[in-house]
Amino acid sequence: MSEPKKLYKSTITIWSEFDPRDAELIQLAHEATAGVAFCSSNEVELVTNPDKFPNTDFFRGSTDDQTLPSGWTKTDDNTAWLQGWCVFEAESGFEIQRVDDPQNWPYASTSTSSEPIFPSDESARAFVLRKATEGDPLAVKALALTQGGPR
Repeated sequence: MSEPKKLYKSTITIWSEFDPRDAELIQLAHEATAGVAFCSSNEVELVTNPDKFPNTDFFRGSTDDQTLPSGWTKTDDNTAWLQGWCVFEAESGFEIQRVDDPQNWPYASTSTSSEPIFPSDESARAFVLRKATEGDPLAVKALALTQGGPR
């Protein structure tokens, strides 16, 4: 992923009847969505000064092959991104996921859509599995890296 020129910072206030200190953020979001907790505000700030960006590679992506999974090259990464999927690091290893935000693809100028190619991670994995069974070397490599990976 290329270096972002702007980021949006969201500050969300969620009220709950339980102590959320040990909760995952996704759990808090689910609780608020389900009506078990209450979301009282969502403040959004546009940040254009890179000095104010969080110190993380999350938005910057891989800068060289040394930060990619072993056996996965920058060319592999770029090719998969253009197809709408990639190998991402998860808690339990690597997994195949869809690219959620095509406008932030490394080659955004070649994308004709602002919508993801695949409707879900499952459909992206099914695409890679189909391509692997057809003998596509990149898909075979991705499946080997993920070894079936988390679902």
